[in-house]
Amino acid sequence: MHTKRYEFDTVSDYDSRMQLIRDQDFDRYFDALETLADARIKAADEIMDLARRHGCVMVSHFGSHRYYVHWSLEFSGRLRITGWDEYGPTYHHEIESGVDLEVELPEGSFTASYK
Repeated sequence: MHTKRYEFDTVSDYDSRMQLIRDQDFDRYFDALETLADARIKAADEIMDLARRHGCVMVSHFGSHRYYVHWSLEFSGRLRITGWDEYGPTYHHEIESGVDLEVELPEGSFTASYK
């Protein structure tokens, strides 16, 4: 099993972003938010590439929730993300791009594992 850790601590300083809002420095706030989104979209693109090459990637965060990025059984040639908790699957969504996947990924740091 191969595992890659994605960490966004250097670009995801929530407290600093909230201070920018309090200071009404909205340009810097949106720049910081865009930097975080770009880093997460890059990670999502990598995860989608791994899923295409290996068939399935498990994304995990602390706790019992897991997410699987895998080939869609409904739409040929497309990927899907399926959320799981301790009872089984909780949802699935078709994804076409890193932007689609980024919003589905857990907040903060997470790992991606594949065979």
